[in-house]
Amino acid sequence: MLWYNQPSAVYYNDYLYYSYLGLDKNIKIGKFGKNTNQSKSIFSYSKLDDHGAPSIWVIQNGEEKGKIISFYSWHSTEMYFSKSKQKENIEEWEDVKIFDNRRTIYNSIGETSDGKIFVFYTVQSSNNRSYVYRVSTDGANTWSEPKVLIDFGAEEYIYAAPVLIEDKYITISFTSYRSKEPNIGHKNIYLLRSDDFGNSWYQINNRDKLVDLPLTKEKANPIVETNLGRENVIWDLKYDKNYNPIIAYVEHAPFSNEGWDDNKANVITFDKKGDIKVEFLSNISSFVYPTGI
Repeated sequence: MLWYNQPSAVYYNDYLYYSYLGLDKNIKIGKFGKNTNQSKSIFSYSKLDDHGAPSIWVIQNGEEKGKIISFYSWHSTEMYFSKSKQKENIEEWEDVKIFDNRRTIYNSIGETSDGKIFVFYTVQSSNNRSYVYRVSTDGANTWSEPKVLIDFGAEEYIYAAPVLIEDKYITISFTSYRSKEPNIGHKNIYLLRSDDFGNSWYQINNRDKLVDLPLTKEKANPIVETNLGRENVIWDLKYDKNYNPIIAYVEHAPFSNEGWDDNKANVITFDKKGDIKVEFLSNISSFVYPTGI
């Protein structure tokens, strides 16, 4: 199972709420802690899919505080949305809703301290994959129309993008994927950021210039450029104590080659001016898809 849809677990009021796709093809929500170990099926797929694991969030603000929401889709199918009927209770759920009826994948949920709930995800067409988001200001009862945040056009599209939201800060790290030669594969690392609850956006290596949405390939400035014949996959994204991002990623040989022992784990850090430092951690020979820090 690929844990692209994030977060897959949330700690809230001394309980761990988690989401997963069972071998029985059911989307499941769990609750663990204080002599409690519960699991509830909320949706059933017709088949298993390695991109089908759900995301989960516990609402942090407002009248709906404590209710649980989850988003899930297969690899490029419509996206579904579930919400618990009661606060901190996984037993009863509202009817499942279609959140977006287009070909979607890779969703991430988060909430700013002013109560805005953000859902970011990709939408795929025949030759393009754009990165969009929707916002709720009333506890996931209603949602804004999708707004395109990033669009690199045809033949190169946004790959799975870790999203981190705390307080008023929203940070998105992503790679692009070239589907055709030359230089096919997962390329470069980019970082898009908002310091004002998602009202405006900038690239961390160009802090003085706000981005006109959507961010296009021509205007995107990579923080790490991929060497020819190599690929980059982002593992995870965290903040330091000053809300500066920390990115873990792996540089690896193309999947089509036999260079699995030539993988390098790295960490990117930033100072408050946006200056970048890339540190090599170790060589690895394991699977290169996302892990966590």
